[in-house]
Amino acid sequence: MDALCNIQEVGERFRQMYKYCLVLFQKELEYTLTTLKREEFKDIDYSKLVTSFADINTDDHEKVGLILSFLEKFCIRDKKCKDKSVHNMAFYMTYMLNPDIMVKYLESLEKAKERKEIIYLDLEYAFNQCNQWIIQKESPKLEKTSKKGKIIIYGILGLYEKAVNLALSEKDFDSAKRYATKSLVDQKLKKNLWLKIAKEVLGQTSGRSNEANPSVKDITDALALLDEAKDVLRIDDLLPFFPDATRVETLKDKLCDSLKNYNDKINNLKNELFEQSKNAEDLREKNRKFKNKFISVHPTQSCEICYDTLLSQTFYAFHCGHGFHRECLINDLETYETKNYRLVSKVTLLRTFAGEIRATRSKAEFLKNEETKFDPQDRAMSWITGFAMKLRNSIAPTANEFNDKSTLSHEDQRKVEDLYSQIDMRLKEECYLCGEMLLDALDNDIAMDEEEKENIKYMYHEQKTSWEIE
Repeated sequence: MDALCNIQEVGERFRQMYKYCLVLFQKELEYTLTTLKREEFKDIDYSKLVTSFADINTDDHEKVGLILSFLEKFCIRDKKCKDKSVHNMAFYMTYMLNPDIMVKYLESLEKAKERKEIIYLDLEYAFNQCNQWIIQKESPKLEKTSKKGKIIIYGILGLYEKAVNLALSEKDFDSAKRYATKSLVDQKLKKNLWLKIAKEVLGQTSGRSNEANPSVKDITDALALLDEAKDVLRIDDLLPFFPDATRVETLKDKLCDSLKNYNDKINNLKNELFEQSKNAEDLREKNRKFKNKFISVHPTQSCEICYDTLLSQTFYAFHCGHGFHRECLINDLETYETKNYRLVSKVTLLRTFAGEIRATRSKAEFLKNEETKFDPQDRAMSWITGFAMKLRNSIAPTANEFNDKSTLSHEDQRKVEDLYSQIDMRLKEECYLCGEMLLDALDNDIAMDEEEKENIKYMYHEQKTSWEIE
């Protein structure tokens, strides 16, 4: 061992240790483990050493204790080793030293899992090892301890149904109750697990006949489940499992409590039903009143912005009596400025929609002009059509959206209609002269410097849509 420590080249020193560690562990275990803690071996890979521990005689508890102390205190605690092979060997040596300590070790891992900590033990290895110890049947106590370990591993993995089934087969009611309570996600599964426990407590799975007289302890234990499984089990869930010879006096208090709970629930449902009926009637009354509401638009009523006839194009009419052309509102919002962040977001969005509409129309007009650019006859027809359109607009002005069908493709028409729907949804919320914008105009600072404008634009990531031809 001293010769290994005297090797100057670190890699060679480690390779020799990996090569001869089995012999060293068998001949000088304590001295070798002490040497491995020295500075010369501080960076050695402990996972390449632990396989040699498997050949140590596990009947010698002194050696097992030395190995376990080296793995747990030095490798895992001091060196913070995360290799699974090291943790697996520590689990194996713990069982070899004392199976009861192995159970406590698994319980500590379960608590660590509840604290959201990482578990480095290979649970599949631990489970298979417990199965192997059960098959060996060295003694009833070791078999029971190994099954207890399997129950805990099931719990760590979240397999609560299997944990409860195995616990009930071992008559470990405390573990069964604990894992039945932990099943928080699936309430149906949780109830079924508690019912299994109740059956076992009442002796149904042990073949007791239905005519037999149950013991007072069985009934008391079964009724105690109702207190432990709060909001999961009721007395009527347990009644089918009681033998016919069970006296009602024994269940009187629980039956009365259950009937009282049902009565309270019925009263609560009645109150909720009454409230729902009242709310429904109120809604029906409001609906009747709303159906009788209407807005009268006089043929001569004008837009509050351009003062042109309101009926000449798409418009909004409000109960306050004001009316606006849609295009007039959109154009007016192009120059609207405010420091109200909520209004900035709304106005910016409306400008974006309007910009997309203009870009779509410009693109369609450009493509149409390109098609008729080199055809004199089409160009003449285009000039005549344009002159007729200007003449008609001078007599009865119309909004741009009424002229879209002659220039836009079907896809562009649908896009423009969708954009107008988004605009309508926001502009029809309230009157332009009576709503929030009026209040904003009263206390809004008229002048804003460029820095303030840029800050508002940055806050709401203002994006302008444009379509340009280079």
